[in-house]
Amino acid sequence: MKITNYKNISKKIVQILKTEDKFVLFIHKYPDGDAMGSLLALFCLLKKWRKNVEIAWDDEIPYQYIRLPYANNLKKNHPQINSKTILISLDNSTNNMINSLYPNLNSDNYKMIINIDHHYKNTKFGDINLIIPEAASVTQILYDIFKENKIKIDIEMAECIYTGLVTDSGRFQYINTTVHSHLIAADLISMGVNPNKIFKSTYENKPKATLNLHELMIKRTKTSKGGSLIYSHVLQDDLKKLNLQYSASTEFVDVIRAIENVKLAAVFKQQKDGTYRVSLRSSSDIDVSKIANKFGGGGHPMAAGYLCRVKKLNECIKHLEDEFIIDNYKFI
Repeated sequence: MKITNYKNISKKIVQILKTEDKFVLFIHKYPDGDAMGSLLALFCLLKKWRKNVEIAWDDEIPYQYIRLPYANNLKKNHPQINSKTILISLDNSTNNMINSLYPNLNSDNYKMIINIDHHYKNTKFGDINLIIPEAASVTQILYDIFKENKIKIDIEMAECIYTGLVTDSGRFQYINTTVHSHLIAADLISMGVNPNKIFKSTYENKPKATLNLHELMIKRTKTSKGGSLIYSHVLQDDLKKLNLQYSASTEFVDVIRAIENVKLAAVFKQQKDGTYRVSLRSSSDIDVSKIANKFGGGGHPMAAGYLCRVKKLNECIKHLEDEFIIDNYKFI
């Protein structure tokens, strides 16, 4: 799709945002900074426009993002929808989330689905799809939508957009970081965003018990494939005993990714049903999204994930070890 087509879709989305009244927003499970940032940036805008907008929510609020505008108001919510409802999906590559929220959904139950995302394997499940894989974050896409259509970005929206941009670009170090990403960041800072404030609330706001969790995970860390693969795991019992949120385990994969000679880092995170969600990070020329896709997951070249439905950790690890052949997953 050409950039001009992106702009045409952008205009269509803005027209709908302005003329329609009832909206339900939703993001993926275990939300990261981009999901939270894009969700709350758009929520801020629609609230400012006095729209009837609700957030579909059935998750804990990650402590890293609790200070974002409206984040502390999030609570379990399964909004009622009808033939006038516009469903807006943000940072979802498939319609799995919407299907879990509304399992018997059909086109008579809602007016339209708008799908805004940057995963290159997006299934384009929306009635309107704005998918830009080159974008560093979904918040970057929202920023461009707002700017192209002369929508004022206030400080609350700016903080949300900046949070999504800084987290999904790996603090501006992943290969999805571009000149445009930095120019957006500069513009947001000129609007009043305080980078230090965002950084501290996102990355330096850890519960003390995170140290105990990391101690456990360090002791469990192992390497294979001649040191090119490094991995660890976290159990549900660990989080319960330490009284920690699931999100407390999310950053450890970046700790082990930094070890010399590592090409692929993985953390196996046990779910409540005993299966394992696997977070992958690349520290070289390995495209981890291709590995995740092999197991039914997805993501980006430097950061991806999938669900291992096996309840035996050793089997999940072996599946990854058997699949990981370096030459098969290099960037093209």
